[in-house]
Amino acid sequence: MDSINQQQPENNHEDLKGKDAIEKLKEMGIEAKGMGTTNRVPKELAQEIANLLPDFIPHENFDNFRKMQPKDIKPPEKFSIAGAIK
Repeated sequence: MDSINQQQPENNHEDLKGKDAIEKLKEMGIEAKGMGTTNRVPKELAQEIANLLPDFIPHENFDNFRKMQPKDIKPPEKFSIAGAIK
């Protein structure tokens, strides 16, 4: 392990949800409009995502992406306020 990696904390990422995620996006200069909703115009959403992508993607990364297969993900867990108070 090189000296830079030795100085990095082991826990160097954090999964953010809800208000925390929106605040982090604002810090990064990204508008979080429509977060969590499904009423987005696909063409506009695709353009927003495309604008966030780098100008160059290494060919190996693109090849690996093309090999990936779609997979189902589970929906977010439903919870109640009463259940969270426990």
